[in-house]
Amino acid sequence: MRIGKTLDFIMLARPMLMIAGWVFMFMGYFWGAGLPLWNVSLPFDLRFWIAFASYSCEMGAVYVMNQIRDVDSDRANRKILILPEGLVSLRAAWWWVGCQAVVSACLAPLAGPWFLAIWVVSGIFGFLYSGPPNLKGRAIPNIILNMAGYGLVAFLAGWAVARPLNPWALWYALPYILGDGAVTAGTIIPDIPGDIATGEQTIGTRYGARATAWFGFICCAGAVAGGILTRDFIIAVASGLSLPLFALSAFRTTDFAVKFSYRIASFVLALFVGIRFPVFGVLCIAIFFYARFYNRLRFGITNYPSFTGR
Repeated sequence: MRIGKTLDFIMLARPMLMIAGWVFMFMGYFWGAGLPLWNVSLPFDLRFWIAFASYSCEMGAVYVMNQIRDVDSDRANRKILILPEGLVSLRAAWWWVGCQAVVSACLAPLAGPWFLAIWVVSGIFGFLYSGPPNLKGRAIPNIILNMAGYGLVAFLAGWAVARPLNPWALWYALPYILGDGAVTAGTIIPDIPGDIATGEQTIGTRYGARATAWFGFICCAGAVAGGILTRDFIIAVASGLSLPLFALSAFRTTDFAVKFSYRIASFVLALFVGIRFPVFGVLCIAIFFYARFYNRLRFGITNYPSFTGR
């Protein structure tokens, strides 16, 4: 039972969702450190891994807080069932939020003043999104905070470890902001029925699935253009390969088309980053199989994570 609870707490922190933040953080470090494209990087300096651990704990705290707030809509959408099915109590979930927040806060100063500044901004965004201001419950702030929190803040968290922040960091972050907008739009669409039933406000419930899918397509096209302008061929190629799938989901807004488009986009980008940074690839593979094992063990779900499943 104790082992099972440990598995529940790990999964409650949403390690699969953290991968997106890690992708942007690795790429921020890539551009901040001025690393060559055609190379393979193995270990980073210790300060990067301190920042990585701090940022991961901060993301985990926000994700758990978000699930506490969304327990009813998650129950309606039949997703993230740990809290809805009582595997972890709400009280224990709040303790888990606090533990991760404390660890993150203790580590952040050790990664340097620039990272600490980004850590503070990230925490403010997380509080605005999942805390009492409840900007997650407003359609436009919801998507803006998602794009800023991942595409911008996570990217800058990696850059800040390598060098001080400057306007070029914002320039190189641009395609990642747009790429995150595309993926976020895709994740919103399948949840529209459950969000309507529970009164959640997203761009999907406000503007409909088709308009949301077109928004995702436009963001994906912008990520391609941004990657070309910044000569970031990793994001340009990953977004370019995904663009026809986003177009398909815009014209044919089915669960299959939508899920396939944003999951392929995420997979291709993570694959490229994993090739460039093998330690990241190994970490992603381990988390993928852990998530498969956990969902089969706890809920009898055999097709998650997948490209087109739940």
